[in-house]
Amino acid sequence: IQGHVYDLDYARCLSKIGIYLLKNGKKEEALFYLNSAKLMFETLQFENIKPFFENQFSYALLLAELEQKEVALNEFFKLEPHINNFNPFQKAVFYYNLAKLEYSMRVFHSAIYYAQKSRSILFEENLTNHDLNFSILNLLGAGEFQLKNFNLAQGIWEEIVSAKSLLPIENKIYYRNALFNLSKVFIIKESKDISESYYKQYTRITPYSEIVSLDSNFELIVEGYLHPEFFIWPNADEFSELESNIIKSYTGRYVFSGQE
Repeated sequence: IQGHVYDLDYARCLSKIGIYLLKNGKKEEALFYLNSAKLMFETLQFENIKPFFENQFSYALLLAELEQKEVALNEFFKLEPHINNFNPFQKAVFYYNLAKLEYSMRVFHSAIYYAQKSRSILFEENLTNHDLNFSILNLLGAGEFQLKNFNLAQGIWEEIVSAKSLLPIENKIYYRNALFNLSKVFIIKESKDISESYYKQYTRITPYSEIVSLDSNFELIVEGYLHPEFFIWPNADEFSELESNIIKSYTGRYVFSGQE
């Protein structure tokens, strides 16, 4: 209305619309808005502010999801020197996604490197009981499997499965993916009984329409890309969602706000 089309706030609005469309699964529409925002930020020479970097993050992820892998990788590498503009958790999400992209391009050594980098950030922030940590572990195991380090892969996925005794993760995607992947490992190791045991656990907790046949061409199952906007930012001074659920399971009368 005011004619201020080439304006910083207009660019930010375009970016936000793109992110909201992305959250609703409208990827092609989101690409138009995120790309338009990118071009406007660049035209206005606002390429060193946080809104531009956040737009770039979503833009790179969307390109990866649309299978424009080389372009997405280039955008990730352009963004990495500015990683300190993000908070530690955003950095961990960034490196997880870069690892996932490298894995999808079958550059397994790089995938493992970036996944470990992501996990080290979570350890520094005392966020080892966060969902992201288990998704990273699943990806790490897949990378080691592809490099034929089957014992390493097995140990990593068993770490996820054993965490069920401490945390309520049985309904999590990464938990059932780890069960499937372990089943694949024991096929390689020619331990049919153990493989079938893990696969039965996998099918028991997986929705019927999402069950992958053990005899299919699916080598492994890893989680998809993770958008930072899909997470509630964790506070290291508070319990993670998984930790909260554990304590609530002890007594329904536990009120967090009333405790020391």
